[in-house]
Formats: sequence, structure tokens, C-alpha cells
Amino acid sequence: MVKQADLEIDETHEFSREDLVSKIKLCESRRIDLDVLDEIYSEVGIYAAHRWLSLQAEAKVCSDKLAKKLDKKIDILLKNHIFFDNKLVMVYDQLTTDDVELFTEGMIELFGNNTAFDDSSYIANGCYEVSDSIVLYNFKIYREIQERKELTAKDLGEKALEVLDKYNRIVGYSPISVDCFDAVIIDGLNKRLILQLDLGSIVLANAVDKFFHDFRTALNDAFVKVGVKNCRIPEKTEFVNLYSSIQNYYDNPEGEVTDASFSTSKNNHREYIKEEARDIRKADYHSNGKLAEEKFGGKIRPYRISKRFERILNTWPQVYVGVHHRYFANDKSGFKSLYQAHIFDIKSREDYDFIIEKILANR
Repeated sequence: MVKQADLEIDETHEFSREDLVSKIKLCESRRIDLDVLDEIYSEVGIYAAHRWLSLQAEAKVCSDKLAKKLDKKIDILLKNHIFFDNKLVMVYDQLTTDDVELFTEGMIELFGNNTAFDDSSYIANGCYEVSDSIVLYNFKIYREIQERKELTAKDLGEKALEVLDKYNRIVGYSPISVDCFDAVIIDGLNKRLILQLDLGSIVLANAVDKFFHDFRTALNDAFVKVGVKNCRIPEKTEFVNLYSSIQNYYDNPEGEVTDASFSTSKNNHREYIKEEARDIRKADYHSNGKLAEEKFGGKIRPYRISKRFERILNTWPQVYVGVHHRYFANDKSGFKSLYQAHIFDIKSREDYDFIIEKILANR
């Protein structure tokens, strides 16, 4: 079982090579794209091969001046990633001014009481005023996750060719232990509460509801334990229902669809951007199929979709929403719901605020 590197981000720390290498390891364990680190190294002026071990090695031997520049940039990257990037989010947008005050007071009680989470897997990790009206409350949990991986010949060993000849692909699940930073965000200006799970890309779909339920339960139990009576995290069904946004993201011309699983009158398809295409809806392979479908009165009906929006030049935060096809295709189920979205490619708090607005605008 693999354990994630454990590191607290302290912006006032004294620089050390050991800490710098630990931060690079943390970037790897948090599944930060290697290309992002390559870009940072290039900006600083350090050449390193496209491998995590090479990044660590260069951090150990480069000049102090370059190492300190690298350290500052990686600090910023990690802080943003822990706060905002690669998150599963649920949005509650019915707070009142009184609610905001009650949550603020309630969180002060939680963070001021060392026994609040004694019976929980969570630790009250830190509270951060990220803007004049937004406070982020981080809660750390050591979570075991089944990580999905497509197996290669190297993974399968001596019988690789024999096995791979029989199947298009082979997928395995590996148990890993990860330090996650789940969070509650209180937005006093927009009267919102956002509940978020860390490292959304490695949370299996069948575990999402359980993890959100466990987080809500831990918080509400802690409120009770410290004597906070008028402050509770809402039930799942009180959060914004995002089910309609699956179709809305496809129909809305704004932004670019990067990946979609959809149903037609004949079968199901999955398409993602490839070659020079930036939006699958504008690619020939998709638009030709759509025309053929519409010719016979059909319609493209997505049940999973990823979409990016350009906030500023060359900055494209993304959001994914989706459900299992069986749920999508079950016409007898009546009212349908989806309460969480996965956000990624979030480079700053401004990106985060921007993508939350896009989520709500397309619900």
C-alpha cells in the first residue's frame, strides 16, 4: 500500500533542500500533472528530464538561487492545489445572512476545541480567509482509495503478451492511502456553502456519496459535541441539483466540450478531443454523426460530459458532471438528481470562483 508524502505548507518556513524535495514528492502523490512541474522548472531556468526522480535530483544540485525560486513557485502550486484544484464539489446556495454568522461562529468553536473530532477520522487542519467574503475551512483525513489503473505489459510480467492478446485492455485497482484535505467554504457575499472532497480524480464513482456523507456526518457530529446547536451541514438533497447541466453543457455554445459519453437512437458513444480538435462538438467525426442522428429525428443525449471555459487568455478551468448510463437510461425513475461536480485545471482562486459560477449558470 502506497502512502502519500505528508507535508504542511508553511509560507514562513526557512528554505531547505530536504523540504523542497518533500514538496516535489507531495506534488507527485497529489497527482499533479508532470507537465505543470516541467513548466515551473523551465520558468525558473532548471533543465530536468520528464520524470519525477529527475525533478527531485535537479532540486538537490541546482544553485541556491534557483532552488529558492523553485521552492516559492512550488509552494504556490501546492497551496492552490490543496485549496481549489481537483475537487468534487457540492453547492448549497440558500444561506441567509444569519446562517453565515452562525457557521462562522460554529467553525470558531470547532477549531477552538481540541476534542471536537476525537471520535472522527477527520482533523480540523486550518481556516483561511481567501477573500474579504470567503473563508475556507480545511479538514484533513487519511483516506484509503482504490486507484484505477490500465495495466501494461510491464505490469503483467511474463504472461503479458498472452493475456493482452485476449483483451483490448485490462484494468486493475490498487489500494492507496492518501492524506486528503476536504473543505467547507462559506461565501458570505453570495450566501453559499460549498462542500468539497479533495483529489476528485482518484475517488471512484461508487464511493463519492459515501465520502460526502461521512464528511457531513463528521462535521455535524462535531458541532453537537462542542455544543453548537444552530449550525448543521445540509442534507445532500438540499444542495443544488446539477442533473440538467449534463445536457445544458452540451447545448450551450459557450466553452469547449473536451470529453463526452452520450446516447443516440442506435447506441452509446464516448468521444474526446484528439488531433487538432478543441471542442468535440465542432470536430468532423462528431458533427457528421450528429447530422445523421438529427436527420431521423434523433438527438445527442449526453450522460457524462467535461467542459472547459476560458476565463482569461489561455486559462481554461474545467468541470465534469455525469451519471452511470443505467441511471440515465432508466425512464421509470422519474425525478433525477446529481449533486456533485468535479472541477480541475484550476490554477487560482479566481479560476475557482469562475468555474463555480459556470456550474450554477448551467444547472
